[in-house]
Amino acid sequence: MNYEELIERRESIRKYHDKAVSDALIDEITAYFTDSEKLIPELEVSLTACKGMADRLEGVVGYQGNAFHAPLYFVIASAEHEHMYMNAGFLGENLILKMTDLGLSSCWLTIEDVKAARAALRWPSDLIPAAIIACGYGFKEEEGPRLDIKTMSDVKVSSRKGHIAPKISLQEIAYKDKWGQMVKDWTSDEVDPDLGKGLYAASLAPSLLNRQAYRFIDTGKYLYLIAKSDDIQSDEDQRLDLGAAMLNFRIVYKQYNALSKNWSFGADKTAAELGAPEEYETVATYTLF
Repeated sequence: MNYEELIERRESIRKYHDKAVSDALIDEITAYFTDSEKLIPELEVSLTACKGMADRLEGVVGYQGNAFHAPLYFVIASAEHEHMYMNAGFLGENLILKMTDLGLSSCWLTIEDVKAARAALRWPSDLIPAAIIACGYGFKEEEGPRLDIKTMSDVKVSSRKGHIAPKISLQEIAYKDKWGQMVKDWTSDEVDPDLGKGLYAASLAPSLLNRQAYRFIDTGKYLYLIAKSDDIQSDEDQRLDLGAAMLNFRIVYKQYNALSKNWSFGADKTAAELGAPEEYETVATYTLF
């Protein structure tokens, strides 16, 4: 699969045709999930395809209870773990790229009340539903205004062109050596242009309400992911977003640098040591070589 092209092409679709997804496609998606790289290889996870659940999930999952009446939902469940939601975000974003490659539409759905989601799904497993992805054949997303919410008092209306919602620029989301030190052109020979490709992919990762409350800092051997708490998103939702950004970086960058290691949690440098504002913390580290 051409992951760079898929990352640019993927859309969050919120309206679906009344058309079933074939069992053959569901099996292909499930097999892809099973074979996919994980952030935490030893952590038990599962993927369940749920048909005919739109009415039961409406009002229970999704931002403000919008489940979008999709013909199919994939539930990513996990054993309890400190980093289970980032692992689920990592796996789920990879799954969405596969769906995009298969010509399917999709949208992340948040789970604010796990107990209610269990009841709606009639969930039989001890694993915890960590994320739900709506899936089907979607209507094309229309161009138009898009909310870009920084805080409840800082809401901008941006123009949406095509499928790419307004995002923080690559120059603002990734720094060199320390906080605030911008790189004018991440594709130039002054920096590692392959790193720039991975960072660009990460900058396009989906984020609830387009929040992107995280930054990357490249120090040469290591790439640090730092993030701050969000007053609008839940901690679980934010960690799903972080996992999605980590996946986009990893899946693109490893094509150019196969010897690089996957993300690890924790770091030898705190966000403060990297010059970040006090509200940020180091979430994960990527070893570049």
